[in-house]
Amino acid sequence: MESKVVAYKLYSDASNIQGITTSKDSKYVFYVSDTNEISQWDLIANKSVNKFKGSHNGQINFLGVSPSNKLMFSAGEDGHFCFYKVPEVSEESEESVTKFYGELPKIENQYWVSLFMHEEEGDKKCVATTLGNEILIIDVINCKVLQKVKVNSNDQTICDCSITLDNTMIVCAGYGTTNLITVETASMTEDKVKVIPSKHSKPPAWGQVTMDGKYILSSNERESIVWEIKTMEPICDEGVRFVGLFAHNRICRGAIQDGLYMKWKP
Repeated sequence: MESKVVAYKLYSDASNIQGITTSKDSKYVFYVSDTNEISQWDLIANKSVNKFKGSHNGQINFLGVSPSNKLMFSAGEDGHFCFYKVPEVSEESEESVTKFYGELPKIENQYWVSLFMHEEEGDKKCVATTLGNEILIIDVINCKVLQKVKVNSNDQTICDCSITLDNTMIVCAGYGTTNLITVETASMTEDKVKVIPSKHSKPPAWGQVTMDGKYILSSNERESIVWEIKTMEPICDEGVRFVGLFAHNRICRGAIQDGLYMKWKP
């Protein structure tokens, strides 16, 4: 069966896309340009239907959309973390501007990888990391930090995180060492942060949990490793060079630098 690739030109100016995410139903793309303009693009109508205005005065690193597609956040290197209500869109809708309804107190370290929790919890909470190696659980309704833990590692900087489907474990990877970091959401204290030595030849830049919550996929530009969460032992070691890694059940998927798309089952 012949595959088909569909490309969308999201805007016509010369700006670069700095961050991008999609709604759970895949109807909309949310993206931010290097001019810090956040837009919602309708993939069916092939047009911009909404703009979002936060309090950012620096680069926005990440966008996130809740499982119900009703809430969105923007996290930036300027230390701002803003929340928005995503308006309903109809065929007759004209492009509008939505201002943020709340934000966290500004921090000195920039926000880094951030994501909503899964299912119903995702409309109430999200997870964020900072370049100060903090992991936070955030109340997105009342715009406040519920839990926070600092990873005491002078030689490692968190650059990716993921959360299990049942929202019980956060997994992080980072530059500096080849270790993986896990912490249980029910007890986010420093003594509960686990450092898992890996067999990577270089620090893993990506660490993702599979949707069934049984495996962790870690990857750098040289190899990818599949871990069993129950034992935290590697069960599959693939010498494949990836620039991105995504997880769904037991299927690993990635995009290699030469443009080849590949998937395999451990």
